[in-house]
Amino acid sequence: MLSYITKLEDLSAEILMITFEYMGDIYNVFQAFFHLNQRLNDIILHPRLHTCINLTYENEQKSIYYHNVILPIVKPLQLTIKNNTPDELINFIFMDRLPQRLRSFTLFNVSDDQLKSLLVSEQLPFLTDLYIHLTRLIDETIFLYILQLPLLENCSFYFKYHAPSQIVLSLPSTIVSNIRQLRLSSLKPSCLNILLSHMPKLTWLTISVLRDMQEYLQIFSRLTHLKINVCSMPFQHLQDMLCCKELDQLKLFELSGLVREWQFITGENWERLMSSLSSTTKLKQFKIQNLHFYSLFYVQFAVLKLQLEVLQANDYLRQQNFKVSYDEGSDIFMTCNFILQRQ
Repeated sequence: MLSYITKLEDLSAEILMITFEYMGDIYNVFQAFFHLNQRLNDIILHPRLHTCINLTYENEQKSIYYHNVILPIVKPLQLTIKNNTPDELINFIFMDRLPQRLRSFTLFNVSDDQLKSLLVSEQLPFLTDLYIHLTRLIDETIFLYILQLPLLENCSFYFKYHAPSQIVLSLPSTIVSNIRQLRLSSLKPSCLNILLSHMPKLTWLTISVLRDMQEYLQIFSRLTHLKINVCSMPFQHLQDMLCCKELDQLKLFELSGLVREWQFITGENWERLMSSLSSTTKLKQFKIQNLHFYSLFYVQFAVLKLQLEVLQANDYLRQQNFKVSYDEGSDIFMTCNFILQRQ
């Protein structure tokens, strides 16, 4: 009986990756395994190896070889920097050529000064995806650094605590960004309007809205995809928004958040909204997901559940391909989902 001998190529990609990481010297890995086969080449050139392994070499020849031969053929890089990342490591990374290969960059709770030093357009010429998570927005000039990134297309900028109302955004009129998708925490309408005026290619926006929706309608007018997180939004505001001609370009609309108004579960209201949709609207998909109904009394939840069951059985809404689902959740919140898929 022939016995099968396990070869290096039989190991999974993850085990090979861990093995190469354990070896700790990408130069030696490259010399030993590169060009043996395409599978090993793909693993060796994976960004994970080139961001986790020590890239400093005491041997000058190794350092020159890495920078001149290996780094230029590494696949598009991703990099994450957190608030506990040592300044020495950040400084080393940005003294190297590594940032010039970055395509995706994630920053968690770094300081304003660190943000400004990291988001320099000359250092990030090929960056297309940027994710920033801050505790709070303090320095509004950060937006200027973001807009100046030449190839940036997707940007997520979240801050745990909402932007102070006193923030005044002022940007040079000559700046034009290539951003197409933007995910943003709450920003007052005047600042949001200024920010979006520098993004002529923007079609997809995700944002938290904490005040009257009417103030945002004109700002949203050229979007094709809109996702909004709300707090206590009246149903009438939702109907006004979906039925206004300013938003005729919308193809997808999603809403999530917390409501206290039971108008959202009344069949007559949804029938009126459906019949009021503009004949020129391009809206194909409408979703209300993870909408939390708040109550302090269990008896209200019993009534709410009954009303939702009536809504699910509404013949007109079913014909319109309008679907309703819910999760009873805790004693305080009930989560509902409403989906409309139009032909």
